[in-house]
Amino acid sequence: MEPEPSTSRPFKEFVSPRKKRKMSHFSVSEKAKETKVQLLKKVKDVKIQYQSYVVDELAKAVGVEVLRLPPYHCELNPIELVWADVKGYVARKNTTFKMADVKKLLQQALGNISAEKWQNCISHVKKEESKLARLDDNVDKTVDSFVINVTGETSSESSYSDTEESDSDF
Repeated sequence: MEPEPSTSRPFKEFVSPRKKRKMSHFSVSEKAKETKVQLLKKVKDVKIQYQSYVVDELAKAVGVEVLRLPPYHCELNPIELVWADVKGYVARKNTTFKMADVKKLLQQALGNISAEKWQNCISHVKKEESKLARLDDNVDKTVDSFVINVTGETSSESSYSDTEESDSDF
């Protein structure tokens, strides 16, 4: 019976004959001594170099850079602020709870979003970014100010000499 593949077993121990043929096609040696965990780390380290999105390549071709916003941070994404307004409008005005009426309210809410509203949301996001940058800077300064003594000796112990009297001598 074949032992179960695991992340701690050497790679060559769990390579099937089919995979061996594929590997030889791509010039990958089955004699690798690395474990699966080590190989996955290598893949992760290299993957970033080859990972790209079609939209990024198309944008780059016309001289546009795509800015990726951090996921799950609505305070850093202006469209989330606009979307909150749209949903709020629909929720406040919805009295019939019929899909056709909700659709009309959605169209009205979207029509109410102006360039000025967008600009306000963008300004708000920029203020939040500045606030978070200051907070990050403060955290860095605080962490950098900690001194970790690895010798086990404290500053009071190192400044104490044998010639001084201690409280226990009294």
